[in-house]
This record gives sequence, structure tokens and C-alpha cells, in this order.
Amino acid sequence: MKKTPVILVTPDVTVRMSIGVDYRFYELKSAYADAVLEAGGLPWIPPYLSSPALVTELLARVDGVVLTGGDFDVDPRLFGAAPHQKLGTLKPDRTTFEMTILRGALALDMPVLGICGGMQLMNVEKGGTLFQDVPDERPGSVLHSQKHDRRHPAHEVRLTAGCTLARIYGQPTLRVNTSHHQAVRDVGTGLQATGVSEDGLVEVLEVPGARFAVGVQWHPETLLPSESDPRPRAVYSALVEAARAYGENRRDP
Repeated sequence: MKKTPVILVTPDVTVRMSIGVDYRFYELKSAYADAVLEAGGLPWIPPYLSSPALVTELLARVDGVVLTGGDFDVDPRLFGAAPHQKLGTLKPDRTTFEMTILRGALALDMPVLGICGGMQLMNVEKGGTLFQDVPDERPGSVLHSQKHDRRHPAHEVRLTAGCTLARIYGQPTLRVNTSHHQAVRDVGTGLQATGVSEDGLVEVLEVPGARFAVGVQWHPETLLPSESDPRPRAVYSALVEAARAYGENRRDP
């Protein structure tokens, strides 16, 4: 029987006070885990690790990685910029952990999917930069933080012919949801922008030649199927299939 691919899904962390004590909580929107399960993978939500040895051991036990999004920003000092006045909350422990996981996974050619902030992190890890606030730094852009139900799309993304997502979805454009105020400015070394929104903002990144290393600026796990896109979560299926092949190859003598 084939082994179910194990997919590391990065959690968020929040702090809540109870009876005068601050408690840290690891949290994950269920849509991420549900999308991995639906695609045939086994989601694994780890704590943040600071030990390089433990990170190495963790990566040895999984077959793929999902870098999730969240309501926080990547520290601009990581890409050599001064903080913008509209910079949001920073979560340095999470960012450090995710960058370490990403670096290790890419070194192993392990399949990686970056979602929203996860894609932005991929860009920064590879030496790219970000817009810290799209409305302020890129006036005239379409609305990238939709006000209506995020289970439904808000704008179109044009895909580069022959790119990974064009092959996965079998079409040149996608209708996507949107919930971000940071975005890719300068694309990092070794990355290729293979999808843009109607205003030219980068919506898809990939690592050419990698087994599977893709970032998307939207949240496919929350989109509902529609007539124009009956398989909005197909990118999760592609990740799991790549992770299955990765795991099988790793176990071969």
C-alpha cells in the first residue's frame, strides 16, 4: 500500500491573556488542513523549532511543505528596507521558523507551496523585496483586499504559457480571491514570476527546475468551485502528488 504523503503545514501563533497570564497558542485555519486532506495528503502541524538539528529531523519526516498566510507582515529589515508607516504586526519567531523550513526544503528539492504571505516569504528568502503597503506604494492598483465573501473571486490572474499553474489548471487565466496589503516588488534570485493580476502585480512565483516550488498570492483553499474554475484547489492536489513522488524516491534503496 502506498504511503500517504505527509505535508508540513505551518501554523500561526497568537498570544491571549487569561487570569493575568499571557498564553501562546498555535493556530491554523482548518481550510489549509482540509485542502491537504482533500488532495490525499496527511497534514502535520509542527511547533516552531529553533534547533537546526530538530528542523533537519522534522524535514526528514515529511514529504512536502505548505507555508501559510496570516494577518501579519514580513519584517522589511529582512529585505533592506525601512519600516513603512502602514507596516502591520510582525511575528519574528514565525518568520524565522518558516524561513528555516523553506531553506531546508528547497535544499532537499522537497515540494513547497507558499500561500499569500508564504509566497512573499519565498521571495524575501531568495533575496527579493516587497511592497509594504500596496495601496500607498502602488497607487492605481486594483483592490487587493476584497470586502466580499472570500470564498468567491475578486480579480483575474494571467498565467505565463507553459508555467506550472497553467499546466495544473489547463487554462491561461484564473479568477482568484485576494486578501493582502504586502506584495512582491523585486523578484528574488532563482524565482520566476509566472502570473500577474490585472494591474501587473505578481501573483505567482515558481522555482524553475525544482520538483515543485510554487507560491500563489491568493487563498485557493477557501475558494468555492465555479463554472469558470471547477477545481480551485487543484494546486494542492499537484503539491500532494509531487510530495508522493518525493517520498517514494527518498525511500528507494
